Amino acid sequence: MKKYKINYFTSTDDIIKCAIVERFNRTLRNRIYRFLSHNSTKRYINVLQDIVESYNNSFHRTIGMSPSHH
Repeated sequence: MKKYKINYFTSTDDIIKCAIVERFNRTLRNRIYRFLSHNSTKRYINVLQDIVESYNNSFHRTIGMSPSHH
């Protein structure tokens, strides 16, 4: 992870961990749904990596930058 400058954070509070993951799941689901609706399709697997990359390059208020910020 050092090679890619990835910061890894942990928490002993399971509720916080679940909330963070559930928020990401909701965001990802919403982005997939928007793609499906906009493109009138039911297939998203071929663009899933692009959707995740877009998420990683978008600004996040909580951390004050994009997750992929270098």
